[in-house]
Amino acid sequence: MKQKSRRIFTKINICIAIVIVFGIFVTFISEYNYLKIVKYDSEIKDLKIQIAATRDSFKIYDKKLHDLNSDPETLEKIVREEYYMKRDNEDVYIVKEK
Repeated sequence: MKQKSRRIFTKINICIAIVIVFGIFVTFISEYNYLKIVKYDSEIKDLKIQIAATRDSFKIYDKKLHDLNSDPETLEKIVREEYYMKRDNEDVYIVKEK
């Protein structure tokens, strides 16, 4: 009876050891281990956020480009404000705030 229970206990220990070794292998050692998967998922989330931000800024710049190409008043406003250009008969005064 004791011999039979020892064999069962030994088989259970072997099964538990195999499961533990498999778990360690999957988590740390294999090429597609759990830690790499978590790292890659994090990188994918960051890249998706960057893609969304890039799409938003693209839309903004596309709208500005459309405005510049279609509306001469917008073009004149940007040229005057950002590049300090003026007409021949005008004087420009730049006021900088503290």
